[in-house]
Amino acid sequence: MNLAKCAFIVRGLFEPANVVSSCALLLPFSVYSYLPKTVYCYLPITHDAINIDFFKERFELVKSILSTGKIQFSKEENIQGIGFVHEFKQKKYIVTAAANDIVGNLSLLHLKNALILAFISGAACATVFGYFFSKRAMKPVSFVLKKVEEINVKNLNVRVPIFNKHDEIGELASTFNSMLDRLENSFNAQSQFVSDISHEIRSPLAVMIAELELSLIKDLSVADYQKVIHSTLVDAKKLGKFYSGLLNLSRASYDRSFVAMRNLRVDELLVEVQEMVISSNKGNYNVSLLFEREIENDDSISVFGNEYLLKIAFANLIENGCKFSFNRECLVTISWSQNFCVLYFSDRGVGIADEDIDHIFKLFYRGKNNQYAGGNGIGLALTHKIILQHEGNITVSSKKNSGTKFTVQLPNLVFKAS
Repeated sequence: MNLAKCAFIVRGLFEPANVVSSCALLLPFSVYSYLPKTVYCYLPITHDAINIDFFKERFELVKSILSTGKIQFSKEENIQGIGFVHEFKQKKYIVTAAANDIVGNLSLLHLKNALILAFISGAACATVFGYFFSKRAMKPVSFVLKKVEEINVKNLNVRVPIFNKHDEIGELASTFNSMLDRLENSFNAQSQFVSDISHEIRSPLAVMIAELELSLIKDLSVADYQKVIHSTLVDAKKLGKFYSGLLNLSRASYDRSFVAMRNLRVDELLVEVQEMVISSNKGNYNVSLLFEREIENDDSISVFGNEYLLKIAFANLIENGCKFSFNRECLVTISWSQNFCVLYFSDRGVGIADEDIDHIFKLFYRGKNNQYAGGNGIGLALTHKIILQHEGNITVSSKKNSGTKFTVQLPNLVFKAS
């Protein structure tokens, strides 16, 4: 039997308005030997709209429909087709249909054009409004920048206005104002420092110049010349000591990472400082060292620090105690706690006034007890800086006409090891 040439026409089944379509109805004729016996195989016996036939019902298409029950397929760009198995009066038929949806494709084209136009319009609007809103959003930043450019060394007191401290621009302005506060304080401190140094240097220099000029004008005896030379030498030593104090203060202001440090036993340092202070003051000062309790671990009284700077700090405290005590004596007591080496520098002297205690560590500050002994106001400020540089702490307690006690705490090696 010729299985390829039978046809039957089914009209009007897939022909809605504005749709160009073709349809074929396949009727059963026999069962191929290689297909399941429960499935009919079909042969096209007629066809409608043969002039607009979009595709041929080839055997591969029929086999695919039989295996899946329903398929969708396409041909070229605008042709969509469908094939499925249909049961009618207890017989199974294969139906295929294809069509060109002109209205649908035209709608898709319109939608495509509309989307393109909407994208272009949206991009244009986004650009315009984005530029407008960005200019508006950046206006406070521009204002802050303009104010910042107006600030210089001569007007460090000017601050950037803060409109809303809760937004990012307000936080930026607030942070910048805090930086300006620190800069202003630094510049003021520097100006005050220069002024104080000028005053400290000017006074002894003026005295030295006056005495030397007077000795040149008058004819003096050998004894008078010796007095002038001695007085000038005393003033020169004061200037030298003042200059050394400034250099030490500069070293104490270095960052800790730039200062050479090593493990040091505090009692050994104090013995060397004791000898240095007594020698430099020609035996007029008495310095006593005392251990508060027995040493159990050498690390308890050992610290990690700079030998030169710690000697300067201890010497200042000892000389300060001897200078203001009635018997020119300072008692140094060595103790320790779990994490700190503790030193007490005590004297029995005039004491420190209550209103001066909060200011004695300020540079160039002189208390009311300065009348008992001279000084340049650098020693305690320098000591305070050195102790802080070594991550320590220094406090003072005093009672008028009973004496003063300075307490120094430095992290010991036990603490460093932990």
